Amino acid sequence: MMAYLAIPFLKSLKPPMVFYGLLAMTGWFVLMVWSSNPTEKKNTPLFYTNVAFDLATTPDTTLWVGTHGSGLLSYKNGVFTQYGNTEYFIQKVLPDEDKNGLWIGMREHGCLFFDRATEQWDTIHHELLEKSTVLDLVKDKQGHLWIATSTNGVFMYDISSKKIKQYKPKSFEGIIQSRRLFIDNHNGVWLGTGGGIEKLEQGKFVPKRQFDGMLVRDLNQDLLN
Repeated sequence: MMAYLAIPFLKSLKPPMVFYGLLAMTGWFVLMVWSSNPTEKKNTPLFYTNVAFDLATTPDTTLWVGTHGSGLLSYKNGVFTQYGNTEYFIQKVLPDEDKNGLWIGMREHGCLFFDRATEQWDTIHHELLEKSTVLDLVKDKQGHLWIATSTNGVFMYDISSKKIKQYKPKSFEGIIQSRRLFIDNHNGVWLGTGGGIEKLEQGKFVPKRQFDGMLVRDLNQDLLN
């Protein structure tokens, strides 16, 4: 059994992901993988740093790892594979089965798309977004990609038309970090910020709950009911 471990900050741990005998956890500076596959010990050189920032899985049981300084990696059948962009910091990984790829949120480099078939990268072109740090990504039922950034509000990207629109939350002039996005059962768009929870109504984000001095790090249907 092999295990990769690096944990300077336990409080930053993301809830573990378990699938097909693999347990993986990630946080600010952590990646743990437990598996009985002996070939894993050959893959550690692909991690240039110990910063595995985000995890995602696809239906083919591939684990995707967004890192700071080691690029985008996949894990399948005991083997890690690297796909470049090692000079950048990946903040968020969102699989898109409709497009057979992944949306990748970057630090200070906006949002990219990774095509699994061609292994090519494409950038969402928007002057302000391309300089932004992406904190969260979600896709709604209408095929829109919602992008939350640290200092430039929220962007809605129409994947089909490639048109993009920027929204500035109510908290934009105060605590401006747009931390978390959530699409509810009615395709409503919710935003967790550095000051509370807001909902998109009639083309603008409207505050629904305030949490002074608290960062909203997660949103779910139960919390919004």
